[in-house]
Amino acid sequence: MAATGTPIGLDAAAALTAVEAALWASDMPKAMRLSEDAVRVGANHPTFLGLAGLARMQAGDNHNALPLLERARQQMPKHVDLLYALGECLTRL
Repeated sequence: MAATGTPIGLDAAAALTAVEAALWASDMPKAMRLSEDAVRVGANHPTFLGLAGLARMQAGDNHNALPLLERARQQMPKHVDLLYALGECLTRL
C-alpha cells in the first residue's frame, strides 16, 4: 500500500473512470470484471466492492459476495441498488 492508502500499482481514479464508462455503455460484465480486478489488488471503493460482489453472486459464489457487499454498505448505507443486492445475496445463502 502506498502512503495514501491506495494499493500500489492501482490508479484508482483511472480504474473508477473505466468502470463508470463501462456502466454508461451498459457493459455490466466489463464493469464487474474491472471491479474484481481493482478489489483483487486492494481497492476499497464502494463501487468496486459492490460490482465485485455482484460478479461473485452471478457466479453463484454468494458466501464470498456477502463480505464485499457488506463492506460497500458500510460506506454507502442508503444506496438502494446496493441494499437490494445485499438482500438478494442474503436470501441465496
